[in-house]
Amino acid sequence: MCSDIALIKPGYSSVSEAIRSQIPIIAVDFPQSRESKFISNTIQELGIGKIITPNEYFMGKWNEIIPEVLRMKENYKDLPSRFAQNGEIQISTIILDLLEEIM
Repeated sequence: MCSDIALIKPGYSSVSEAIRSQIPIIAVDFPQSRESKFISNTIQELGIGKIITPNEYFMGKWNEIIPEVLRMKENYKDLPSRFAQNGEIQISTIILDLLEEIM
């Protein structure tokens, strides 16, 4: 990602790309989606972004919180290792473990 901030729908791909690039996040939450709600809660718990509603997005309210969200970039230095690493080793280990179980 080549930006200072990510204004995104909170899905695994977009959020993981923002985390990998250490870019603060403004996420438009869609409460009817369990995935979106879980990811939104995690963004807030980690202190790496703010969550807004679709209505706030369409009203341009996200523009008002940009300075606050940009300051959240410093929180990336304190991320748990689960989020700070690229995850390839963890994912490959899980896949290998699952393959061993079914074979």
